Amino acid sequence: MTTWVYVDETKRAGYVIAAVTVTDPEPARKIVRGLVLPGQRRLHMKHEQPSRRRAIVSALTTMSVTATVYDAARRYRTEREARSACLAALIRDLAAGRDTRLVIEQDDSLLPSDRHELF
Repeated sequence: MTTWVYVDETKRAGYVIAAVTVTDPEPARKIVRGLVLPGQRRLHMKHEQPSRRRAIVSALTTMSVTATVYDAARRYRTEREARSACLAALIRDLAAGRDTRLVIEQDDSLLPSDRHELF
């Protein structure tokens, strides 16, 4: 069985990547699709009001997932170095031999660096 790992970041207080592991993505997709409002293409907490954020988080906590947080804090000079360190740690953790599909929220400015780091 394939394990899906969805990855996104925040740059608010240093640099943090969250990796959410899902063994059966269909129920999770259904919940997330139900949270997308008319006119929205996707969810992004950055664009949501606090009450909406609480509702989204409440719905997400009903999912059967595991989250791992990789925190580069402020130990690196650049965002690229911090992201690289987080991705390296994530890949080391995923190298345990499972059949894994990795889905990373794309940051176009860091795409060349991500490709170098991942491949």
